[in-house]
Order: sequence, then C-alpha cells, then structure tokens
Amino acid sequence: MRRSLPVLLALACVSSSVVGCSGRLRAGVDNVDELLAATEEGDFAAAVAAGDAAWANRSEESAVLEAIAAWEGALTLTTDDEVQRTEAIADVYVKLSMAHYWLAHAHQRFIEDEGAMKEASMASYTRGMEAGQRGLAIRNAAWNEALTGGASAADSVGLLTDADVPAAYWYAANTGRWALLEGVVSALRFKDEIFALMTRVQELDGSYFYNGPDRYFGAYHTKLPLGNPNVELSAEHFNRAIEAAPDYLESRVVMAEEWATKTNNREAALEQLNFVVNFDLSTAPDLLPENTNAVRRAQIMLDEIDEYFR
Repeated sequence: MRRSLPVLLALACVSSSVVGCSGRLRAGVDNVDELLAATEEGDFAAAVAAGDAAWANRSEESAVLEAIAAWEGALTLTTDDEVQRTEAIADVYVKLSMAHYWLAHAHQRFIEDEGAMKEASMASYTRGMEAGQRGLAIRNAAWNEALTGGASAADSVGLLTDADVPAAYWYAANTGRWALLEGVVSALRFKDEIFALMTRVQELDGSYFYNGPDRYFGAYHTKLPLGNPNVELSAEHFNRAIEAAPDYLESRVVMAEEWATKTNNREAALEQLNFVVNFDLSTAPDLLPENTNAVRRAQIMLDEIDEYFR
C-alpha cells in the first residue's frame, strides 16, 4: 500500500530528546543546572585523563567504550575550585559527542548484519547528538534560552560563538548521520537546521576537524536539491578539504563515495582510493586511527568498484 507523505512523516517521528515530530531539532536543554551538578566526590581531572588515554587507542572498539565510560563518570564528579565547571563539563560533552560518532563511524558500521548495524549505529549517533546538544546548551546560555523559548536552531545559529564550534560540529555531524540512517524523510526533515549549524561552524572556523564543514557540504551537494544536485559545488568543497588537510584520508574516501559515484567518474574514484590505500600511515602518526579506518573503507570500495561503476 502506498503511503502519503504525511503518513511517512508520522512514521518517521521519534521520541528522542533531540529530534521529534515537529519537523525541528529539539536543540534546547531544560535541565542545565542538573547536568552541571556534581553527584559524587572524586578526581575529575584524573577521570578525564583516563578517558583521554583510552581514546588514544580508539582504533580498538573496546578502548572507545572505555573512554566513553571514563568521561561519563567524570561528569558526576566534583571539580577543583580553580576549574570553571561550566567549561569543564561542556568540554567533556564534546568529547562524548565525538566518541559516539567515532564508535558508529569506525566500528559499528562494519557489523555484518545490516539490521544490527543500523540499530547500533543509530543508538550511538543519538547519544552523540544528545552529548553535543548538552555541550552547546551548557556553554552558551543565550543559545539555549532562545531554543527553550521556542526559536528554531536554524534561526538561532547567529548566537553561536567560536567557543561553540566543537559542540556544534559534532552535534550536527551526529544528527546528519542519524537522519540518513533513519531514512529520506528524516534527512529532509532536519536538513535545513543541520545545514544552518554547519554553515555557522564554517563561518566561525571552517578548518575545524580537518575542514569538516567542507566534507559535509561536499556530500550535501551530491544529494540536494533533490533531482538537481550541485556536483560542481560539491567538488569545490571536497577539493578544499583535501587541499587544506591532504593527509586526512577521510576526505578522499568521502569524495569517492559521494561525488565520484554521483558523477559516474570512475577514474577520479580510483585516483582518490588508490592514494588512500597506498598512503604511508607512519607519515601522519597523529591521524593513525582515522587514516587506518579510511584505508579500510577505501579498500572495501576498491574491492567492489564494479558495483559502483557499471
């Protein structure tokens, strides 16, 4: 039975603290004071440091889970008098938002059973969304007040400042990935607010996370507007990301996955993918986990290249 768009929209609604049936992100947080309250005595700095140490080994899923547990534990602990608690807690939420994204993107995406993969990944992206949402609300009271007062995220992005870039980026990145997994209706429902958040991030610091906004816009313009994607603008964004951070291999993989397939450019895909798999990972030690993941993804695409370009 063919369902109408309103029915599809209703089916796509979720009871989450960050998304819902209004067609807008629930980006405000009502319980900031509660989130900032310490509930246990302990060494906050040591807990954060333990999470950071585990995160250094994030190529292992168990290490990512260990980092998440340590950082979540830190949120409950008292901070030293000289530590500004608002900033400290907001920073931990950014770490958690990034970690949940990575858990889904670098580990759970490779679960062989498609249903299990989707369920696990969507759960991680949802937790990443929530952590980013909280990080923004805690750090920027004006933003949170506008949203809890009824304003949309898209109309409020001008309130975001340089200090909000990490939380805004990971909030938007998690939301975008969640929406794509949820389906086309959710992707369309929240696209304007995600776009507005990423646009503001790019305005404030377009170089953040190896030109992350350019990767987002590169992929965005291969999909939208529906039926008439702007592949020229997509290529500009991908090329900008690659030129700015040539050793960050993810940009090349996403360009092959999104732009090259959309334009049926097998040669360009092979160029980027072969660059990735032949890259000497030892030349960029700080990017070893990210680049190892990119190599894995590139090799999978190379092995299946005839499925992408017939």
